[in-house]
Amino acid sequence: MLTRMLAGFKRSIRQSMFVRVLLVHLLISSILVLILGQIIISQVNNRVLEGEYRYQHIVLSGWQNAIQERLSSIKNWTRSLYSENYMGVSVLDQILLYDKGNNAENLARGTSINHFLNSLANSINGVPSVFFVRSSDEKLFYYMKNSGYVNGNFPDFVRQHYEFEKDEYVKVVPNESHYVMPRTNKGVLSIFLAVNDIQTLDRQVQVGTLIVNLDVAFLTSQSLGNVHAVQYENAFGKVIYPPAKEDELESSSFLNIKQNNPKGDIQLSSWISKELLFKESKAIQKVLWGLLAILFLLTLLLTVYTTRKISVRLAVIRKAMNRIDQGNFSEIHITTFDEFAEIERMFNKMSLHLSDYINREYLFEIEARNVEIQSLQAQINPHFLSNTLEIFRMQALKQNDIQMSDMLYDLSEFYRWNVKNRNTLVPIYEEFHYIELYLRLQLTKLENVQYTLDMDDEVSEYLIAKLSVQPIVENIFKHAKFADKQDARIELAVWGERDSIYLRISDNGCGMDAERLAAVRAFMERMGDDDDQQSVGLMNVHRRLKLLFNGKYQMELDSAVGIGTTMTLTIPKTS
Repeated sequence: MLTRMLAGFKRSIRQSMFVRVLLVHLLISSILVLILGQIIISQVNNRVLEGEYRYQHIVLSGWQNAIQERLSSIKNWTRSLYSENYMGVSVLDQILLYDKGNNAENLARGTSINHFLNSLANSINGVPSVFFVRSSDEKLFYYMKNSGYVNGNFPDFVRQHYEFEKDEYVKVVPNESHYVMPRTNKGVLSIFLAVNDIQTLDRQVQVGTLIVNLDVAFLTSQSLGNVHAVQYENAFGKVIYPPAKEDELESSSFLNIKQNNPKGDIQLSSWISKELLFKESKAIQKVLWGLLAILFLLTLLLTVYTTRKISVRLAVIRKAMNRIDQGNFSEIHITTFDEFAEIERMFNKMSLHLSDYINREYLFEIEARNVEIQSLQAQINPHFLSNTLEIFRMQALKQNDIQMSDMLYDLSEFYRWNVKNRNTLVPIYEEFHYIELYLRLQLTKLENVQYTLDMDDEVSEYLIAKLSVQPIVENIFKHAKFADKQDARIELAVWGERDSIYLRISDNGCGMDAERLAAVRAFMERMGDDDDQQSVGLMNVHRRLKLLFNGKYQMELDSAVGIGTTMTLTIPKTS
């Protein structure tokens, strides 16, 4: 069953253009739909990526601005360390004098220090803890939210960064120390600010370091969205929130976006999950593929309908052609005004012309047979003349008249070649051979005339119009007036240059004056444009060369009285 179906399908493909067109359409449409779908989906994904890039740069810029705002606030709070109270003592003085008085003085100083640290931590959002390191003895004062005021020895990360180089005042250190935020592993940005003694002559003496810790979770949690993780990084370290393994973030499942801070040294990076990012675009892809499938089906139905209509119209024309093959020239009935109607009108016109042609051809065939019989009869005359000339030549030989015998031979050869060789184009060497026969015939009555034939061997095999030179030579004997000239001379030369062949026919006859030369040149320019009957030989040469070489030839004439005349023909090389 399946084999018969496949065989029938193959037979339909071979016999029906409709089926072939439909299959080609299905193939092309399927390829185009797939390509178009991929292009559109790629464009949608690119738009999603571009939008996400723009949005994430805005978000990263917002986080960077938040860091700068808090840094400015911290710097302002640093100035308040130098502000004196009603007793003329600043917070910095109390820090420097702590542990250097009695218990009551230390308690009062500790309360003032605690108030400063507490106020700083609670006045800036996202600050979980504040440290102050006294440089003289590495005494650590700090305040932690939910833990209160504490003082004691400071941890390793503080010891690594609390000292500053010359002309260095601020450090931002990404930090994951649990000491900064107990019972968490969120990480902070620890801002180290150098505190100098402004009461000494040397104001570059560092007396302490203020350390304010910014909670990265507070900075970023409100704008995470599709962001899987955020990293703050500089030369001092890096911190990632929410905590994630770096090898996990390096996989192809995440899109990484980086942005440097133009006002600081912190580089922010965000990782976005591609699965979440393209979740909405996948829904768009499903809708898109559905629309493309509908478009494909509509196009297929339209193609089936159109191709079917075309197939029916072609069947009408095919039936009409079968009728003509059987000798029935009836017309196609035209009912529409489309392109096929124009074809049908042309078909009807062709059918009518064909019918008339067949009727005429039947009559012409009879006439052609009569013409053929007459042509066969006409061929008897050249043979008869050739045989007669040969009889005359043999009679001249019997009478020992060699000159007459040679003349009759040359005439017979020239005539036989002209009759037998029906080619329009002949080799140059062959044309020159029979021109020489013609010259020998003419020179029997003009013994004072000499001739030379100069032919370049490289062009001898190229073709030239048969008897295109003989009429020009004949004009020389008509107009050169050789009878009164003792050293009369005719020269023929042929040579080639590039794609052209040049033939020069010259004599040293009487020549023409300027007026006559101008008149002849004017005649040559209008040859073929009127019915002027003078110089039929030149007219014949001109028309044949024009037809054979599509006008790609030249005929030039030069002459002077007492010097002679030169005719130069230029024709294309033809093999």
